[in-house]
Amino acid sequence: MKNKIYKPIFIVGCGRSGTTIFYNTLAWHSDLAWISYYSNQFYTRMPIIAWLSNLYRSTLVNKIMKRRIPTPDEGYRLWNWCKPVLNSPNDPPLAEGDVKKADALRCHKMVHDHIRYSGKRRFINKNTRNSRRIAFLNQIFPDAKFIHVVRDVRAVVASFLNVDWYKNLTPWFIDPKNNKSRPGIEFDPVELAAQLWEREVGKVIHDADCLASNQYIDLKYEDFTSDPISTLKQVCDFCELGWSLEFEEFIRSINIKNMNYRYKQRLTHKQIMQVKKSVSQFAGPLGYILA
Repeated sequence: MKNKIYKPIFIVGCGRSGTTIFYNTLAWHSDLAWISYYSNQFYTRMPIIAWLSNLYRSTLVNKIMKRRIPTPDEGYRLWNWCKPVLNSPNDPPLAEGDVKKADALRCHKMVHDHIRYSGKRRFINKNTRNSRRIAFLNQIFPDAKFIHVVRDVRAVVASFLNVDWYKNLTPWFIDPKNNKSRPGIEFDPVELAAQLWEREVGKVIHDADCLASNQYIDLKYEDFTSDPISTLKQVCDFCELGWSLEFEEFIRSINIKNMNYRYKQRLTHKQIMQVKKSVSQFAGPLGYILA
């Protein structure tokens, strides 16, 4: 079983960075298997349910089933089955030493079954928490490919502030038992979102040092949304996936837009300056000059 898994692909990046739209687009590739809502819920009792992901590429089924169509899912339930955690999805990072034999076996079985039952060659998954698990995953899948999606921190902060669940989020780098260990930060939603972006992106970049050069690629959300065809051709080349006119036509058929302009509508000037003060030194080398 282990030898049948070839170069699984993991999309990582801070939440609200466009990882979902990128995942949903690339997952349409005819060679790729992935976790759907249905397999996330029922795989452990019925592995064959992974087959349903094949319906994602059917135009007719999409029209009939609409919102019930199996779509790519982060798979928190399944990853928790692979590696039980304390506080999903906000649990702390995992490294090579955290891999137990049972964890590796479950990960291999889960990936292998999705490839097998969907009849695909490769596996792809996007899970924000895996941004803190690169070394862990690389220990289990030493030929894995990692795609890091990065987005302008101002847009990320504005997006965090716009979702209901953010107000109850306790980031992994804050100790809930001692929430005064970072005075001022945990109580300010703008500062906390900016720090979360820096910590998540920084963690990915740091852990990517353990990877070979052909295992890791950075991808800017802004590049993907401005020219999805060219960007995805580069990604497919990196992932060793073929290109087809069918895949290209699908990409052209969906509405991929750069939504960064919204941060100017959602954040006040004071909040934008607050983000700049907090993370400008980190953002600059990444190509984000915070004016």
